[in-house]
This record gives sequence, structure tokens and C-alpha cells, in this order.
Amino acid sequence: MTGTIDLLIKYFQGPQWLVLFIVVYIYTLIRAEKEGRITIIAGTALFFVCIYNDLIYSLMSKVVESGVYYRFIWIIPVTVWIAYGLVRMFLDLKKWWIRLPFAVAVLACLFVMDHTWLEPDRATFQRPENINLIPGEVMAISDVLTDEHPYGEKIRCVLPLGMTMQLRCVDPSVECVIPRRDYLKMTGQSKKPYKQKELAFMIEKNERPDADRLKELLEETETDYIVAYSDYFQGELFSQAGCELLKKTGAYEVYRVK
Repeated sequence: MTGTIDLLIKYFQGPQWLVLFIVVYIYTLIRAEKEGRITIIAGTALFFVCIYNDLIYSLMSKVVESGVYYRFIWIIPVTVWIAYGLVRMFLDLKKWWIRLPFAVAVLACLFVMDHTWLEPDRATFQRPENINLIPGEVMAISDVLTDEHPYGEKIRCVLPLGMTMQLRCVDPSVECVIPRRDYLKMTGQSKKPYKQKELAFMIEKNERPDADRLKELLEETETDYIVAYSDYFQGELFSQAGCELLKKTGAYEVYRVK
């Protein structure tokens, strides 16, 4: 089960968290009542038979992009289970002079194991720019598109990868011309063929078709707007293809396809 074990270790951010989870799992299993123990064992067996094995992993990889399989691991309540198990261990210690060093040791281990405090670039917490929890530039682009089309009317946009989910969180009327699988194919996470390869490589890799070909692609895909990276300096190409610059937000530029 090398594949699934490697995936679990990657999900747990290292073998140390997986080991801790297994220790807590065994302890809670031992301390559980008979009915609870049966439920835990039956649930675990069901998960391993139906999900967490290399056969299912291999089959899923043939049906959908292999990167999608990891979402099944979210079923495991890792944080809740570890927290519950450690508190249960603490409460099972009757003497305060045993509880105190146990608590100190656990907190020290958790602090050391969560190495993101040593690597600020890996920290996953940051102060949001606004109440929508969406970058300010995305909100600015959404405002431009909102002014351009009636509320609820579907519009088709060519978007950079990082913009696809964020913009749709603000404005669900936006339809992505470049399908997600093209981005996954580009990053090696999918083996499926491209649907809009030329547009995907233009917007992400700055590999430009000529103006006539771009105009043809935009007409074929019924594209209404393009959001492009400002530092790719693609404005002249878009202008030649019949697009109009609406707004620059700093890192991005918004164009209307005429």
C-alpha cells in the first residue's frame, strides 16, 4: 500500500502526525465502551475496504485526475480525534504531578512537530484583506464585470488559474472558458487531453498565438472577457484581436472582447 501510505503521510504533513494519530486512535479504541469500540472498528474497516487501499486509488486515478483522490482523506477527523484523545489521556491520569509533565510534554511535542513556526513562508494563516476573504484585486475585477453585465447574466471569461475559484466565489455568473482539467494537465496532475490548450498556455505561460488565431479562438469559445497578468504585457496582442482594455488592477488587466 505504498501509494496510499505516502498520500497519508503527505496529508498529515509528515510521519510524526500520522504516528501521533495512530497512537491516539489505539488509545481511544482501548478506552471506548464496547458499543463504541465496535463502531470504531467497523467504520475503520469500511474505510479501508472502500477507500483507503491501492486498488481503489488505482481505479480512481483512471476515472478522474489522481489528485482528486486525496479529498477522501478529509473524511478522517484528524484534528478533532487527536485533540479528544490527548484530553482523554490527560483526564485519565489521576495524579496532578503526572498530569502536569504530561501536558507540558504534549504541548512541547505539538509545538516542535508543527514546524511552520520555523518556516514563515509555509504559514497558512494571514489577515484577510476584506470581509469577503477575497484578495482586493479580485474584488476590483468583480466590480468591473458587475458594471459590465446585468446581475445574474452568465458571462464567459478567460482567467488565470489563481483567479478561477476566487472570482467565482464573488460572482457565480462567471463561466471559465478554460476548464480546470487544462490547468491540471499543464501542471502534470492530469493525463486527460486539453480542451483549450492554446488559451491556457497563453494566459498562464505567455505563449502567444497570432492575433488572427486568438480572435478565432475567442469567437469559437464565445469569450466575453479576458483577465490577464499585467507583467505579461499582452495588451497589444489583445488589441489586435479586437479586445478593449477596461481596467488595470496592478497584477491583472481586464479586457472586453468586442
